[in-house]
Amino acid sequence: MLNKLSVVQKCLLLVLLPVILELSFVAYLSAELASAQAGLKTISEQRETLVLLQSTHISIVRTLMALYLPIQHTRHQMTAIIDAETGELEKTSKRLEEIAKNSLSRETEDVRNAFTRLIKITRRSFDEARGIINDPHVQVDHTIQEMNPIYQLSVFAENRRFTREMGKFEAYLRKHGPEGFEAAKRDLQLTLTAGIAAGVLVSLLLWKVFSIDITKRIRRISEQADNVFRGKPPFEPQNGTDEIAQLDKTLYQSAQTLLQTRLREKAILDNAADVICSLDARFRFSGVSAVSEKCWKRKESELLGAPIAALITEDTVENTLASLRRIASEGSGEFENRIELAENSFGDFLWSVRWSRQEKLYFCTVHDVTELRAVEKLKEKFVAIVSHDLRAPITSVGISLNLLSDGKRGNVSPGALSILKRAESSLSTLTILVNELLDLEKLESGKISLNSSVVNVRDVCLGSIETLRGMAKLAKVELELADVDCTVWADQLRLTQALTNLISNAIKFSEKNGTVRIEPILTENDIEVQVIDQGPGVPDEDKLLIFDKFKQSSTKSNLQTKSSGLGLTIVKAIAQAHNGSIGVKDAPAGGSIFFIKIPRISGQLENEA
Repeated sequence: MLNKLSVVQKCLLLVLLPVILELSFVAYLSAELASAQAGLKTISEQRETLVLLQSTHISIVRTLMALYLPIQHTRHQMTAIIDAETGELEKTSKRLEEIAKNSLSRETEDVRNAFTRLIKITRRSFDEARGIINDPHVQVDHTIQEMNPIYQLSVFAENRRFTREMGKFEAYLRKHGPEGFEAAKRDLQLTLTAGIAAGVLVSLLLWKVFSIDITKRIRRISEQADNVFRGKPPFEPQNGTDEIAQLDKTLYQSAQTLLQTRLREKAILDNAADVICSLDARFRFSGVSAVSEKCWKRKESELLGAPIAALITEDTVENTLASLRRIASEGSGEFENRIELAENSFGDFLWSVRWSRQEKLYFCTVHDVTELRAVEKLKEKFVAIVSHDLRAPITSVGISLNLLSDGKRGNVSPGALSILKRAESSLSTLTILVNELLDLEKLESGKISLNSSVVNVRDVCLGSIETLRGMAKLAKVELELADVDCTVWADQLRLTQALTNLISNAIKFSEKNGTVRIEPILTENDIEVQVIDQGPGVPDEDKLLIFDKFKQSSTKSNLQTKSSGLGLTIVKAIAQAHNGSIGVKDAPAGGSIFFIKIPRISGQLENEA
């Protein structure tokens, strides 16, 4: 029943029931007070009646004594006494009539009736006495002898009867006056106490009923939420139509949806190629996907709560912990380490980590790069073979071809000379490829230490232009250099190599009679050397790929030259070695802008340079 009431209805019920009870109690108490007030008024009127009757009775008795006892009065005095007493009787009768309009008690009515009879017989006696006194034939001292004895007896009989009724009335007032007040007082006190107790009891009862119901149901919602948090199946929703039941139903539906989502996520994580895990601020595993058993040969239960240092090899612990501390300050990052998979079996893994300041957790995606590192080792061996086993033979073959084509080993027929020239060209291309491979490998591996010094950017640009002037002339392309004077801290040879690659690339894709402009742009902390061509430009889909190894734009070159696809990759490696960057964007007037950005040195060092 309570579940069908809304929270607002329950609150109204909790407030209105005690209010209705108190209002009923106040109405009853008001009625009792009105009754007590009416009783007090009745008692007051009865006391007033008693006082009036007593005073009138005393006056009647005094007058009767003056009439019937042998007391010497003059006719005039006797008449005045009778007239005065008659007037008092009239006033008393009128006052009794006014009092009689109210509903008095039976005792009051009896004494009033007795007094009415007494007044009636007294009036007859007064009339008779007035007639006798006013009779000149009767002497004043003989008035009593002339009075009708029957009237005398009737007066005294009624007087005794009235006295008895007055006694009863006085006894009634003594009994019901104070005792009645005390009883009414006790009744009011009892009613007041009962009303307060009933109000408190009803309030407590309602509070207990509603609080137990609401607390119990909210506790169940709390347990439901805890199940949702822990990933347990939710309880069945509570019955009812109130807000709490609606909240529980919504939470149940959300729990069902979340549970299904978690199951799908778990299925995805358990079947993913990478291990997904989380670490707390003390570098202990707080969560890990089931893929760990496949990739790391360790079950999820073994890893939870364990430190990451217990998983990785000893030689990578220091670097791993340092990387995690750095990521905590930067927000995200990557690092590699080695994990012992089984006895005498190791694997290389790349950790992509994001630090959450709110949850104080590292969220990690761990990718197995063991095969990739093995391939890189093979590549290194290949480069070593190229540098030691191919470079020398290629150089030797090149010298031999040069001697033959120059006729230093005898005359060569024109047909053979043409073949030799083509062989020299192919061998030159192969030599350039080997040299670029060796340069790129050394740059990426950090084996080449930069010979940095204060370098004037204008000198670097002029050196590159002089190197490529012949190529530009052959392609009928004009080279321009903006007027700029700036210095950087760099390896002049490597920086010239990078800029030469960018300018040669621009010449290859420029139209005849076009212009390639080299324009250094100064910023507060960097210098950006832009190479602007008027060629067809780089398609948007190629802009993110052309700096990768062996990647080339789909745009065709205007020169019939072959490219290894390593030139821009080498430029990128040189820029990164100088803590700089490289990029490409569209030129406003058409064509492309390739740029290399290098940090500037301080103003003081520039002035000294």
